[in-house]
Amino acid sequence: PEQSTLNISVLGTAPGMDQIDVSAVYANQRLDTVGRIGGFTRGPFNLQESEFNFGGVWPVFAGTAKLNGRIEESLNAAWTANPTLRVDLTEREAAIDVFGDFAGSDYATTETVRVAWGNGLSANGAFNLFGGDLRLDVPNLGEFFLETNNLSIGEIGRLADRPGLRGSLGARVRLVLGENGLNGFASANLVGLASGAPAAPSADVNLDANWQDGLMRANITASDGDDTLNLVSRIGTSFITKDTLLSTRIADDAPTPISISGGGDLAPLISFFAPPNVRLAGDVEIDISNGDGFETALTGDISLSNGELEDSTTGLHLTNVSLGAALQPDGLQVESGRANGASGGVATASGQYRFDGNGAVDVRLDRLDPFRRDDVRGTISGLLSVQRANRKTQVVGNLEIIEAEIDLSDLPGSGYTTIDVDFGDPDENGARQDMVREAIELDIAVTADRRIFVRNPQLDTEWALDARVRGSPGAPILSGAARLVRGEVDLLSRRFSLSDGSIRFLGEPLDTEVSLLASRMSGRIMTRIGVAGTIDDLSIVLESDPSLPEDEIISRVLFGRSPSELSGLEAAQLAAAAAQLSGGSSLDLFGDLRTATGLDRLDIEFGDDGARLATGKYLADDVYLEIETGVSGAPGVALEWTPRENVAIGADIDPEAGPRVSIQWRRDFDRLFGELDEAQPDTLKPE
Repeated sequence: PEQSTLNISVLGTAPGMDQIDVSAVYANQRLDTVGRIGGFTRGPFNLQESEFNFGGVWPVFAGTAKLNGRIEESLNAAWTANPTLRVDLTEREAAIDVFGDFAGSDYATTETVRVAWGNGLSANGAFNLFGGDLRLDVPNLGEFFLETNNLSIGEIGRLADRPGLRGSLGARVRLVLGENGLNGFASANLVGLASGAPAAPSADVNLDANWQDGLMRANITASDGDDTLNLVSRIGTSFITKDTLLSTRIADDAPTPISISGGGDLAPLISFFAPPNVRLAGDVEIDISNGDGFETALTGDISLSNGELEDSTTGLHLTNVSLGAALQPDGLQVESGRANGASGGVATASGQYRFDGNGAVDVRLDRLDPFRRDDVRGTISGLLSVQRANRKTQVVGNLEIIEAEIDLSDLPGSGYTTIDVDFGDPDENGARQDMVREAIELDIAVTADRRIFVRNPQLDTEWALDARVRGSPGAPILSGAARLVRGEVDLLSRRFSLSDGSIRFLGEPLDTEVSLLASRMSGRIMTRIGVAGTIDDLSIVLESDPSLPEDEIISRVLFGRSPSELSGLEAAQLAAAAAQLSGGSSLDLFGDLRTATGLDRLDIEFGDDGARLATGKYLADDVYLEIETGVSGAPGVALEWTPRENVAIGADIDPEAGPRVSIQWRRDFDRLFGELDEAQPDTLKPE
């Protein structure tokens, strides 16, 4: 050894590794090693990158490293580690200090971790992690001691995608292998477990377990400060241990009696298991057990009353939730389930969910309005069946939308709960990285004869729907079509009637085809604006009858006269409108001011006699008020009212000509009476 020299250099890849770059020199009992390893994956463990520098003179070696990676599957958490290591091969002991980040929480050794393997294995050390302290002491493989203090449940909850939890955890565990088996105790106290607002209900959970000659008895209790929650679980079983604590396991033929009884508001406990966007509250009564413990299946009754369910992602909100269920050896029998929508209606459910992973629960909706949002509301009837088989859940059914309203100006926010949404980072192929979840398949037919209202300040439409939703909830596939029943839209600062429209769903959302036709009568010019194409590639066609150039059409719509008769400022407005209609970027001279004031029209005209300001506002769908002021200061007022689709009444006060009233009757002989009118008069004049 004193005369030898060994050089090793490795550069390349190996099974399970994307990159290896290691260089080591051993000469005259001295070792110097530097290297990088990246892309190592083994099960859920994923080492993305590492660097290390390790060396010394026999028998003492030391070094540092930098590592980062992820733990996939259930935790799906990123981590980093920066260890400092010292190894004495003669004494057969190692000392380790480390700091890093795990799932967004800092950790570090507060006492050096020392591991010895000369006379049996032993280890001890202390850490600061999850906002608290952890101490570990393993004198030998027959003794084990662990103590934690003030671990933050909020930081632990991030590991399970539960970022909104609160509370602290303290625990002590001491196990000793005796002549007749395992002895010791375990205690844990979870204090102030809660989720949501500071005033949300909280619970305390306590565990007390004792081992005596291998026999274990444990009690788990859950309670709150108001004594509204009182839940007790008792567990007993026998453990067998051979030579070391590492061989401990439950005895094969030992009975394991389990009982859970009591009840109360389980909202704090459910928050620990439910997804972060879901809140479930209510009074639960539980009385289940497996008898003498020789049966593995629990049986008994479970009931829920005064329940409330919220899903902040969709805005779903159910109240007065009640459930009566029987836990049977082969599964859960839902005998009766009922819930009210936040804004009306009722849903009922019944069925069975078996422990073998199969079963079905039928849900009937009767004019249910379950959404609590500013942007979407709907009343739905129909039948859904939630079927599960072979680890796949399928939701099938037929739903009828009685009435729905979609406010495009508020999308995509929810008016009931505000949440942060992470759409994920794209991978190198541009695909989104979603959490792995059990397969859920949709096959739901959705129909509506009419009364689906889609609105915003510039749009007022009513639609009928005949569609089907398939695929997964995260990536639904839509087929079918929506048909326009009626509608109006503001284009070029003027009101247009929507005479024809359809939306065809062809699978992916971006493949949806849109076809709309808007029309307006300006004087004796009929203007039509057509919109057609897919969601991400729409084209606009501008036509008129009689046929005119596009700038002439826009000028007639905006000002009621040809471009040659416009002032300089009006010509600028015309250019901006043309650019806006063609999809180009332009300066809207009055758009921001019109929006800020809430007006439907804001226009300034410069002429030989000075400037004139015209402002207009729709007081209702069929009532329009306009005020015009000139250099004289005396205002002109015009009011238009359309009490029936073919009758219009106009009244105006001219500063010079005085008041005037006109009545106009119009008949379109190309359509039946009562059908939607395609044109509205721009101005009302006596006929």
